[in-house]
Amino acid sequence: MKYYLCRTDALENENPVTTPKNLVFSGGGIKGIAYLGVVKALEELGVMQEVRRYSGASAGMIIASLLAIGMKGKELYRHMMAVDYKNFLEESRVNIEELADNPKMLLEPMTSALVLYDEVAYRGLCDGSYFTKWLIYMFRRKGFDDKTTYRQLYEATGKELYCVLCNLNYGKTVIANHVDTPNMPVVASVRASMSIPFIYRPFEWEKDIYVDGGTMYNYPIEIFDEACPADNTLGFILSSKDDILTPSRREDKNLWQHIACTYEAIRNVANEYCFRGGNAYRTVFIDHKHISTLDFDLTYEEKELLIKEGYQATYKYIINGKTPVV
Repeated sequence: MKYYLCRTDALENENPVTTPKNLVFSGGGIKGIAYLGVVKALEELGVMQEVRRYSGASAGMIIASLLAIGMKGKELYRHMMAVDYKNFLEESRVNIEELADNPKMLLEPMTSALVLYDEVAYRGLCDGSYFTKWLIYMFRRKGFDDKTTYRQLYEATGKELYCVLCNLNYGKTVIANHVDTPNMPVVASVRASMSIPFIYRPFEWEKDIYVDGGTMYNYPIEIFDEACPADNTLGFILSSKDDILTPSRREDKNLWQHIACTYEAIRNVANEYCFRGGNAYRTVFIDHKHISTLDFDLTYEEKELLIKEGYQATYKYIINGKTPVV
C-alpha cells in the first residue's frame, strides 16, 4: 500500500541552489551523523565561504550551532565520531533501552516508581546532562561557553543562528535568534531543541517550557524567506523523497519501537513542508538507510554509511546544479 502524503506537482520547477548564503538542517536524531558528510562535501566544493546564516531543528540544530561557532569538517568528524551516543540516554535512573525491550520491568515496584516519578516530577526520563556537557566542551574549543547568548554569538562571528523550538505553553513554534531572543543562551536552546518529549526533560526559559523543535517544524526550509530570496537557502533533510512520499512500514512491537514510530510519524508530517511551494528544488535528500531516529547504538560502519550518504547526496546536488543542461 502506498501513502501519498503531499503534493508533488512542483518538485523540479526551479534551478538548484549551488551558492547558498543560508543553510538549513532538518531534525532526525542519530541520523544527524550524516551531516558530517554534508559539511565535508560543502567544504570540498568551496560552498561554505559565502554562508552567513544557519538554522535547524533537533539534531539539525546541533550541527547548525557548531558551524556557526566556526567548527570545520575535520574537527567535527574527530569529535562527533568519538562520542558514544548511548551515553546521551544514560542520565536516566532506569536503563531505557532495557526497559524498551522488556516492558515487564515496569512490574517491578522500584523501576515503576522511578519511571512514574521522573515523568511526573520532571516530565522526562533523561536530564540531558551528558549531551549538555559535551556541547559546552565543543563551544569552549571555539572560545564560547554555556552562557554565550545569541546576541554575543552574532557580535563575535557575524553569523546568524536560528534555533527552532516548540513552546508547549502556547502550543507554537518559536524561533530563537539574535533579534527576537538576544539574551537566550545558545547552548540551552540547542539542548531544548533536541528534547524528545518524555525521553528528555524539557527546557524552561522565562517561565515557558520548550521541547524538541522537530515536533512541529522539523525542516524549517522557509525560515529565511522573509529576509532574503528563496534561492539563497539550501536545505538538507534526513529522508529520501520516497521515505516522505511513500513511507515504508516500521515495526512497533515494544516500547522503544513505539516511541520511535510515533516520533517518525510526527517528523514525516513536518517534512511534507519541503514539497509545499516547490521547496524540493532547494533540498538535498539524504537516504538514512532505514536507520531509526532513536537508534543511539550505531556501529562504526553504520555511522560511516550515514556520512557517505550525506557526502554523496550533497556532492551530487551541487555538481549537477553547476552542470549546464544541454
